[in-house]
Amino acid sequence: MEIEGLSIATREAGPAGAPAFLLLHGWPQSSYAFERVIGRLAADYRVVAPDLPCIGGSQGVPEAGDKRTLARLMRGVAETCGLRQLVAAGHDVGGQIVFALLSDHPEILSGAAIMDVVIPGVAPWEKVIRNPQIWHFAFHAIPALPETLVSGHQSAYFD
Repeated sequence: MEIEGLSIATREAGPAGAPAFLLLHGWPQSSYAFERVIGRLAADYRVVAPDLPCIGGSQGVPEAGDKRTLARLMRGVAETCGLRQLVAAGHDVGGQIVFALLSDHPEILSGAAIMDVVIPGVAPWEKVIRNPQIWHFAFHAIPALPETLVSGHQSAYFD
């Protein structure tokens, strides 16, 4: 589907008009991470699991990569799929996007689940970002540096 000029790939299942779930994956995952969950929910719920921009089958680079921009795009996915009063569940960075949905677009939500992530600015964020074992938070926040250093060495980086 096209949202704000981006091609967003989705996995969709379940009856139209049923109570809805929007499942947002973490990094470095895609919507495939929810494949089993989708299968279990689809009998009773409408389930949509998009690939976040630049991941999996999604194409195009959003105007910004901040969580509020991504939340706005995911609201567009929900609207395009006809989801209303949905439960948004997010894992890892998907959880941060769900937090932004709760903040900026609460009118579309009937519930939310945020899994396996801390939220910037919310305790224990300050303690977590000082942990040297999660150096990648700061590394990925530097514009163009990760792409420059990892380009051509993706296998080594992810292994």
